[in-house]
Amino acid sequence: MNINQSFASGLVFFLFLILPLIAFADNPQLRGAKALLDEGKVDKAVEVMKDVLESTPELSKKADIQGAIGWALVTESKYDEAEKYLTSSLKSALESDNQNAALRANNNLGIANYLQNNLERSKAFFNQDLAQNSATAQNYLNLIDVKERKLKGEEALSSGVAERRSLNFEEAVKKYDLSLEYMPDNAKTLELKGYALFRLGRFDDAQQALLMANKADPKRRFVYLNLLKVACSINASEAIESTVNSSGIGLETYKHWYNIDGEFKTVCGNNKTLAAILYDGANN
Repeated sequence: MNINQSFASGLVFFLFLILPLIAFADNPQLRGAKALLDEGKVDKAVEVMKDVLESTPELSKKADIQGAIGWALVTESKYDEAEKYLTSSLKSALESDNQNAALRANNNLGIANYLQNNLERSKAFFNQDLAQNSATAQNYLNLIDVKERKLKGEEALSSGVAERRSLNFEEAVKKYDLSLEYMPDNAKTLELKGYALFRLGRFDDAQQALLMANKADPKRRFVYLNLLKVACSINASEAIESTVNSSGIGLETYKHWYNIDGEFKTVCGNNKTLAAILYDGANN
């Protein structure tokens, strides 16, 4: 889990703890529902809140209860039903001038859509005038920007992979570059770009991309294999030695790759430096 994902999940958990309590504090009839939520019995808590809602005539209190039900349903990923209650809460809150309930319902509608990747709809809620000074709204607008970039980056990466499978390496590189505009330090994209550049014979560019991939994630094992292919192609003995010696990968793995990867064998088969490393035990 990366930092942004961790922040998002932490923020959602924090809101789950805080938001419903406001309605519970104002309505002693909801104490039973709160106890059930504390025990993780969300479905039963929702049923209790629905019963209380039916017997509550005041529109302002209805808004609080509808909002609490909606948020509880969000935590269970029951988004369609949740949106019905949150929308009703927002309407009731605005009609009764319950500004706190209106803000909670509005933000929770934004969160529910964010969790479903309905990002434009989510932004529309967080950009409402009533959310203008809301820290929650601003936090989620920032998260939406991060998620949008990630989704666009992953979409471009998938397009690049499709071009690679069709052996359209020039187009693949263009898609990988687009992906890197959104995810500049993505090790997978950098690795695949490096390999595509290798296939195009652009060895210096390939080496640069692969070294960046290695820096981003030193544990990606096939980066070392592709670095060797590049180094063999330009007969760079020092690069071959440093790649093998810094990889932490045993010689038996390299020998296995050599036996099963025809491209590796073709490119590096006559390289004396690599042969000496693999068969004379030069790996330190």
